[in-house]
Amino acid sequence: MSNDIIPVEETAVAMASENVFANTIQLATPADKMRVLRALNSAVSLNSIGSTPIEVVDIIQRPGVRRSRDPRLPDAPCINTSFICRDGKTYMSQSVGIANSARDIVDPMMFPDCGRSTEKGCITLQVVAQTLDNGNTIKSIVPID
Repeated sequence: MSNDIIPVEETAVAMASENVFANTIQLATPADKMRVLRALNSAVSLNSIGSTPIEVVDIIQRPGVRRSRDPRLPDAPCINTSFICRDGKTYMSQSVGIANSARDIVDPMMFPDCGRSTEKGCITLQVVAQTLDNGNTIKSIVPID
């Protein structure tokens, strides 16, 4: 083992935020950064599309706050997961199950580039929801052909 100091090259993606959990977005140019800002600030709820498949080209996760439905209870930390689609639309979810699925999808052993290196250039995903007896819902987002 050597004690030599090796310089580390910082990348735009690594420097984007210390709080990013999963991020497939390239931030190399000002145009890339503007695309990300537009996407994150125009996102609509993933719930709004139900089980309609979406063609996702990027996924980004950031810490968020889930507002309490009960004013007597405190807000809770969560993960905001945004899916940027080929058609330019962005969908966002605060679901733990969706966040876990997204991390699995962009795992280095799966699709760390969100399918950009595939022939299709994206990954087609679909929300799967299961309602429990107590009214809670378990959600995930799964790749489909």
